[in-house]
Amino acid sequence: MAYRILTLDGGGAWAILEAMALKEIFGDIDGLQILKKFDLVASNSGGSIVLGALIAGYKPSRVIDFFLSDSERDKIFAKLPWWKKIPSSVIGVGARYSTEGKRNGIASFLGAPLANTAMKDLAGALGSTKIFIMGFDYDWLRAEFYRSHDNLAGSKASAIALADAINASSTAPVNYFDEPAKANDTRRHWDGGLGGYNNPILAAVVEARIAGIAPDQISALSIGTGTVRLLRKDHPGSAPDKYVEPWKEPASLKRDIMKVATCILGDPPDAASYTSYIMLGNPPRPPTESGSGNIVRLNPMVQPCYDSTKDCWGPPPGLSEGEFDALITMDSDAAAPGDVAKVHKLGQAWMNPALNYPNQPIRMGLPKMDCEVGDPTFAAGLARWRAISKPPKVPIA
Repeated sequence: MAYRILTLDGGGAWAILEAMALKEIFGDIDGLQILKKFDLVASNSGGSIVLGALIAGYKPSRVIDFFLSDSERDKIFAKLPWWKKIPSSVIGVGARYSTEGKRNGIASFLGAPLANTAMKDLAGALGSTKIFIMGFDYDWLRAEFYRSHDNLAGSKASAIALADAINASSTAPVNYFDEPAKANDTRRHWDGGLGGYNNPILAAVVEARIAGIAPDQISALSIGTGTVRLLRKDHPGSAPDKYVEPWKEPASLKRDIMKVATCILGDPPDAASYTSYIMLGNPPRPPTESGSGNIVRLNPMVQPCYDSTKDCWGPPPGLSEGEFDALITMDSDAAAPGDVAKVHKLGQAWMNPALNYPNQPIRMGLPKMDCEVGDPTFAAGLARWRAISKPPKVPIA
């Protein structure tokens, strides 16, 4: 398969998992060298911060260190002064971070002049690799793609600066950042997850098809930021109540606002991968353990694991019960001291081939939450990616 796609999900500081995966797959090499292995790269939110770091030439280890450092991470998750958080402390819902402060932190991390370079002017650094970053137009209420390139559908390369595109893409609303991101085009922007693109693989596959690439020529590597899944009520075997998805009734305005604010991170990562898989001509229900066709989804599942010999559920391999409990209740920003270290340990367990830690399926089997379509472990997904990405890139007009 000659046309290679890389996509990076949103997910706040959990995006450290993407840097860890890139290091494991390609080695600790210059970020631009990684990008040039692909024809098309798409990102959202935390994944856009990782993409920006790669464009800046940072090695994956540098990106990992950035997320692990409280002082550096706080430049992105720039806390609001206490008096601006009074309304949220009263009603229990509201912003914690400054959008403007985040933009300044992104620019500092990227460095000048890259931070202020327009997306359309990145071709010199990227060579033949094309990129786009997901956002959401606050005023038009529609998804927005910030491209480095024109496409055959008539969409033009974006004049927005790289730092502004990343800032727009990572401005999650309501319970995270205080205002929409503003850019040199005077429009206002929110996180691309609002448009349904927290996992941008579907957008990337469509972009490749617009470029005229045949489905059987496309191979896609989709890297996520961890997905929390608790058990349904109809799960087999025994499980502690904390491992079962709670059904909280009655609903309330505060709870509904919180669900709206956070659901952008949970949907459509599951749907986007499977929809893309079908679009690329893969069988709807392949034989068991046949893999993921020409899509590789790498994303650790934060879920209980079923022990068939004991007919019960416990923490996933490599994590203690306490570590697992912390992860399933951790917010997506993972901004508290020590939180990212826990996510880092999750990544180490996920990539350890001896543990068989669960990787996100392209299609999950219920109620056992097993892998129906896809690669059940990181090691399986890595082997598949290496097998389907061997052919050289083809020049695309």
